[in-house]
Amino acid sequence: MSVSSSAVRMKQQVMVALAHGFNQLSVYIKRIANQPSLGLYYIQKHVRKAYPQLLGTKKRVEEANIAIDKRRLDAEESRVATCTMNTHGTEAISRMQDSMARAMDALSHIQEQRKKEPALTPD
Repeated sequence: MSVSSSAVRMKQQVMVALAHGFNQLSVYIKRIANQPSLGLYYIQKHVRKAYPQLLGTKKRVEEANIAIDKRRLDAEESRVATCTMNTHGTEAISRMQDSMARAMDALSHIQEQRKKEPALTPD
């Protein structure tokens, strides 16, 4: 009986030791899983995956900024032209009309002069 009881005791000690060992292994695995280096690995993996998408988004944003800037400059030029026309437009249009009237008078005067001149006939 002594052999049998020592075998049972030994078997119980082995089971306790195995349970303790598995418990320690579990604690060790949890420590490794929560280490910063593993976290950095996952961050690096995410960055490598997301970086190409971010580059595409960055390019689209830059293109949109260029288009917006062009439209802003167009609007600014239109505003300046409108303000200039409001300030000086009527004066400039009046001068153009006067110039056109003088040109029309000069043209009609030239036409009258041609009518008065005798027609030259080829010999």
